[in-house]
Amino acid sequence: MFDPFWSIWREFGLLLRFFLVLQCAIGIYCLFIILRTALRLHAIRKQDPHEHLIPIEDVLAPLYRSLANTRQLIGATFYLFGFVFFLLLPNIQNTLEARSTAEELKQILGGFQICCEFAANVFFIFFVLHVAEWIVYMMLNRSSKRLNSGPRGRQENVGAVSAQDQLAEHRPSTNKGAFGVGKR
Repeated sequence: MFDPFWSIWREFGLLLRFFLVLQCAIGIYCLFIILRTALRLHAIRKQDPHEHLIPIEDVLAPLYRSLANTRQLIGATFYLFGFVFFLLLPNIQNTLEARSTAEELKQILGGFQICCEFAANVFFIFFVLHVAEWIVYMMLNRSSKRLNSGPRGRQENVGAVSAQDQLAEHRPSTNKGAFGVGKR
């Protein structure tokens, strides 16, 4: 049975409480970044494609980086959860107060149930964060494809061919082989 963490908060130890507060703070931050990325993407999609003065890749790159950083933060929090969870598992066999084998078993199963409820809550938060990040990432990819295949090509979105590209076209080639070493 799934009990939300606020209903079983009193049964958690200090480490579990600290981790849940940390995960909620990270979750709120990640949801804020994901929402901000979605709103920025929406603003970019509303712009007229003829108004783009810089390449669309340069406009979308910060959004991709933002989502990548969010993904890394979610992954690091997941590893921290694994560390905390496996740090707690040996403590479920603490049965000093038990007077019989049945009481020991009941205490062990109770401790295991608390660990499972903790894990279920944490995995639910991870699932929500993952789905939100995934949806915004799919929207970003779809927008990138749509904006790149718009009425104008990539060079026309830039406005003009850059000076470096023009120099590269007129520069004589240096007959170099593999690994940049000149051929004789």
